[in-house]
Amino acid sequence: MKIFKIEMEKKMFKFRLVIILSSMLLILVSPVQAKTKATFWYALTGYLGDQVEIVCDRFNESQSDFEITCVGKGGYAAAVQSAIAAYRAGRQPTIVQASGSDTLTLMLSGAFYPVYQLMADQGHDLEAVSFINGVVENFGSGKGYLYGMPFNVSTPVMYYNVSMFRKAGIERPPETWEQFEKDMQTLRSSGVDCPYAESPHAWTHLAQLHAMHNSPVATKNNGFESLDARYDFQALQIEHIELLKRMHDKKLMHIYGPLMGKSSGISAREAFASGRCAVSTSSIAGHATVYSLADPTLDWAVAKMPVHENYKRHNSYVDGAALWVFKGRPDEEYDAAAAFLKYLTSTDAQKFWASVTGYMPLTLDAYESLKADGFYTKPEYAGRDVAIESVGISNLPTRGVRLGNFNQMQSIWKEELDRIITGRKEVRTGVSDMIRRGNVLLEDFEQTYKGATLP
Repeated sequence: MKIFKIEMEKKMFKFRLVIILSSMLLILVSPVQAKTKATFWYALTGYLGDQVEIVCDRFNESQSDFEITCVGKGGYAAAVQSAIAAYRAGRQPTIVQASGSDTLTLMLSGAFYPVYQLMADQGHDLEAVSFINGVVENFGSGKGYLYGMPFNVSTPVMYYNVSMFRKAGIERPPETWEQFEKDMQTLRSSGVDCPYAESPHAWTHLAQLHAMHNSPVATKNNGFESLDARYDFQALQIEHIELLKRMHDKKLMHIYGPLMGKSSGISAREAFASGRCAVSTSSIAGHATVYSLADPTLDWAVAKMPVHENYKRHNSYVDGAALWVFKGRPDEEYDAAAAFLKYLTSTDAQKFWASVTGYMPLTLDAYESLKADGFYTKPEYAGRDVAIESVGISNLPTRGVRLGNFNQMQSIWKEELDRIITGRKEVRTGVSDMIRRGNVLLEDFEQTYKGATLP
């Protein structure tokens, strides 16, 4: 029995040894294929940042060849600044998310691999993607080649309280700013303490306003043709800001957010969603926030932004942020980057993104599929299609601005508007100072990139 037991133990040992050696040989002969990895630094924060992480997870789960690692950077300025610093140190991510205001700076930096070229080099056909009106024009070169891949895009709209309008006897949202002012007076006369809640921003009341009126913000086709463009927007801005000033003085417009450095404590969007104010004008991207903040009994809707009388309505433009691919990364990372960007244009990915955020779908295919699903008739999404209508009024896409240091210009616009609203400056003086100070920024930018050619 003892000898038999020893023999059995020898056989078991040999059997285990064979299993171990076979496993090792299998590993050596058939190694597990590692995924090609790339890094994406994104700027969105809070709830929207969480949705970006989900988008990355969905891409990683959709295929087995690539893996995108997504890292939040706490806002657009922080994302771009940290990415550029990393590039200079040779430690840049593969992809970074940047605001549309940074487009010209990034184009001229020489640090980025143009998206149209990346996709062509990796065998992806961008020509087959049916982008909505204006997407390529505002994120591409003068010849229409995409340099950054549009990601989260939007356009301004008007949110209005249907019940307050009905009670005041107003049958429909105003189509002109002049009618808007009259309607705000009617609302106030009906007992509404806050007809119009606003956090004035140059994106809405300068760049988008002028696009919808087909009125230039700057020379040289708003900067798309040359670096020596200069601001020139007096007439329409004076007319518009005079109207804003009148409404503020008559307590028809209430400023929420900072005014001369003093904060109201809540945003205009929150003031509208609370039912306190009858109207708010801001990005369609805020639709989901309004819905989440508003009481379910609040009866509200979305309309196009007004235009001034004696002007023909034109498109608003598509703006927001794009994804930029850095140069200087290993070749295999570009396979992953291109696959990720291609995935983002898919109908499935676009429908998901439009559903969980307030942003517009990038493609016509996604928009048509959402419509077919009844997406825009559901209470939580109703009115989001107004944004698509706003950028697609005609077949001629409207471009925004392609100007250097535009983020700083937006701050100057707000500073001067605050001085006008609070009575510290006359309207014409304030608008002239916007232009004068803005042109100093453009001159500085031109000198910085002296000799550069616009793509």
